[in-house]
Amino acid sequence: MKVFGMPVGTLHFQNDDHLKHFLRMFEKFPYCNAEYAAASYIAAVPEIFKCFSIEIQEDGPFGWFFEACIILTAKTRKYLQS
Repeated sequence: MKVFGMPVGTLHFQNDDHLKHFLRMFEKFPYCNAEYAAASYIAAVPEIFKCFSIEIQEDGPFGWFFEACIILTAKTRKYLQS
């Protein structure tokens, strides 16, 4: 089976959950490029995967991070401008 253009057997996974999460990432974001493959592999690590909900991700596995940064920046901007 190929995921992101790579045979799954060529990748090392911490455990079965890491592989299961990685395959869920591929189903959600089936784009064949190295950036999505790397981000999905990292986000699929069980300790990271439990920190966000894949169901609400729209643009990629780390969309939640960039949304949090934008919100934080918008909130902090008024303090920096005063």
